[in-house]
Amino acid sequence: MAREYIESEDLLNTGRKKLNRSIDKSYDAEETSVQALKDANALGNQAINDANKLGNESLLIANTSNLKADEAVKKSEITDKKLETLVIESGTSDAEVIIAREDIQGKIHESLGKRIDEIERKSEIKKTVRYEEFGINTKPKFYNALTDKYYLDKEFNEEYLIDDAPILKKIHQEIIENNLTIDDKNCHFVLKSCVGIPIPENYSNVGGVFHVDSKALVKDFAIANSMLFPVSTVTQGFKSISDINIIKKIHSKLSKNKKVDFSEFEFLKNKLVIVKDVNDVVGIRSKYGEGSYKKTDFFITDSNGISISDCGWDFNNITDVTFKSVDTHYSEINLGTIALNNNLAYGKLKNPVFESSRSRIKLTVNVLIENGVEQSENDAHSNGTIYFKDGGLVEINDSELTPCKLIRNEKGETVSSYTLGAYNIDGLKLKNVKAVGNLEQGFWGFMGSNFIKNLETIDSNVNRIDVHFYLRNITGRNTEIGDFGILFAGSGIAKFDNINSNSFTVIQTRDDYGCYWDGDIIIENLNWSIPKNGMKTTEANLVSFSDVLNVDHGYDFIFGRNIYIEKVNINFNEPNESIYLNLVRNTYNKTLNARQVYYPDNIIVKQVKINGRKTGVNQYLAIKDPENAANYSKDKNIYYNQRHFVNVLKHNANYIFEDVDTLNKDADNTNQLDACIRLMTSDVSKYTENSLLPKITLEGISQVYLAPNRARADIEVNNSDTSLVVGYFGGDALSCVRLNGGSIQPDLAKLTDVIQMTGGLFEMNGVTVKPIKISGNVNLDDTMSKLGFFTAVANATAVTFKYGNYTGVDLDPRILSHMDSFATKAATDKVFSELKSNRLTRYWEATGNGYTI
Repeated sequence: MAREYIESEDLLNTGRKKLNRSIDKSYDAEETSVQALKDANALGNQAINDANKLGNESLLIANTSNLKADEAVKKSEITDKKLETLVIESGTSDAEVIIAREDIQGKIHESLGKRIDEIERKSEIKKTVRYEEFGINTKPKFYNALTDKYYLDKEFNEEYLIDDAPILKKIHQEIIENNLTIDDKNCHFVLKSCVGIPIPENYSNVGGVFHVDSKALVKDFAIANSMLFPVSTVTQGFKSISDINIIKKIHSKLSKNKKVDFSEFEFLKNKLVIVKDVNDVVGIRSKYGEGSYKKTDFFITDSNGISISDCGWDFNNITDVTFKSVDTHYSEINLGTIALNNNLAYGKLKNPVFESSRSRIKLTVNVLIENGVEQSENDAHSNGTIYFKDGGLVEINDSELTPCKLIRNEKGETVSSYTLGAYNIDGLKLKNVKAVGNLEQGFWGFMGSNFIKNLETIDSNVNRIDVHFYLRNITGRNTEIGDFGILFAGSGIAKFDNINSNSFTVIQTRDDYGCYWDGDIIIENLNWSIPKNGMKTTEANLVSFSDVLNVDHGYDFIFGRNIYIEKVNINFNEPNESIYLNLVRNTYNKTLNARQVYYPDNIIVKQVKINGRKTGVNQYLAIKDPENAANYSKDKNIYYNQRHFVNVLKHNANYIFEDVDTLNKDADNTNQLDACIRLMTSDVSKYTENSLLPKITLEGISQVYLAPNRARADIEVNNSDTSLVVGYFGGDALSCVRLNGGSIQPDLAKLTDVIQMTGGLFEMNGVTVKPIKISGNVNLDDTMSKLGFFTAVANATAVTFKYGNYTGVDLDPRILSHMDSFATKAATDKVFSELKSNRLTRYWEATGNGYTI
């Protein structure tokens, strides 16, 4: 038999394989010796029993057998000693010998043979490898932007000419096939070709830097979709369903609000899979047509069949339906760093550098830019340098992702891609992720995605959160958002707590993908820093619902169901009084491309504070009446459209604004367009039984400007300072306006009458009137026309007007003492007599001292 020695040039694994064969031979010899001993004993016994027959011949045979057995035992002991000698003489260091003798419990044995004896051959030698064992150079690489080459030294003297991509592919294939574990950190690789390198699932302890050369993604697109991708945990393909009636049948079952038995659809096993996630939520998901804005995705019921969302399908336009299952296995990958060089310019980066498809993954990765790379357009808007597709529960932890550069084509259109792209993911979590860079620095948003369920950001700092088309639930905690804000369209719960925003719009529904959020928006503890207006922005919005014209979305617009905002600090980085500040902004377009428009059922806003400029919030809420979508809300009560009367006591929406810093009356830009509440109605004949009729309450507001115009609303202002109520725009008012407590005070510099309502209902209860100081010679008739039922009073303090009866006006003595020569009691009585005209309907409240407005 040929002898097999461990050579000095052998790799560690080769020597171990030879060593294992020697061990096997030694145990074979031991087993032979034991069997021989048994045979010998048997023969000895037989010899004793047959001693009388065989005599000396049997005794001789027995002695011979014993001799052979002794020789076998000696050979076994010699083999053990040779085995130990082979380990020592194999050329390895003392440390490696100790490792070879150490078992998985950490016990060091006298010899490898005794170790194997003690653990009864049940343990395995750990299969750990390093990249250097395969001959790859893992030393740091340095990129020179001038030569567009990589070097082994910072001085750029020794050029690195090797393409590590095909080598890495072979290494990883061997690692996967042999179930090896990589234990190698801080390695550097240069990838010059797109070869589709598989990532082992046990890649968890690896760091490293993957330098992506400018030539890496130019060729070989057909070979692989990405440079790096993990082994998919779900590999089964899905076929399209041609019979649309099957989809309708499934939809019908799921919509009946009861637990569903899918056994009858077993024949579709390889064609569709009903989605069921870790929360036991059942649903179905489909593709939408290319270039279409049709909403064809939803999750329908929980495990009890209770409906959690119903966004609707357009069954007539479904051409291909794909469904996916959710695995419980995670691929945990620490990818290290992907470094892109600055020659990956427009048109070259067509595919992701890292792609994960149909898998559940926890990823730690840094995407850095070497000398300011300008990343370019991808084939799909949702693609990016890192791209997740058709997977479940993706987590990105402790990572730094440099946003891509903003690139525009010759038409001026934005064609930049994203650092992070995702499509059809059931759970995307960003924890301790950093992706900063603002638009003035030339950076584009770091994230773009479609069809995402349960998006979560925790302890992160990113310049954009963006789900273009259909998001189901989003949560943000302890997160800072940069220039681009938070953009999405979809349904569910959008909840944000302890968020810092540095954009002109904090939350915006994607107007190019539907302008809707069918669910709740909850914002608490927001620090909103409005940047300097280098971009010449005209407005800033806390929550914005805006529509793009000439896009046929083909379904309803839903501007949220319930909106709750509390504890907001708004800081202007420069005292810009011209920026129009909105809390909840709705579209102003008269024509909407939607079947119907729905405004929120409830809006509650509390504790909004302004710092850095005199002007506070310009507008709390604006509701525009689109000409072709006048039916705003659900079918509830009937509201009459009779002149001077509207049943405003039956509400189908409730909006509350409390303790909000509003316009500062000393600001230069105050005008009647700066209304806290602006309700527009272009044609009252379009009011129907379903029309929006909100109860709007303002509490503790420093300066109130109301413009209900011809809309129907029940507006109540409590303990606030009112400067203007306009209710005549385009015809008679249809609202009811009540002022309870607080004060009213006109602004002569910008306004006319403090109350401007024709028709409608107006009421003041216990309101303090603050007269305005008039200086110089003032024409009495002019003054009265400006002040309406107020009089011109010089240097007056706040007073309350009291009435003794319905026909006469008895003024408080303090008013008379402050009258100037142009304001007589008769003139004042004339002003107050207008209260009895048709311009206003007075409501009287009996008090002990008469009647108080």
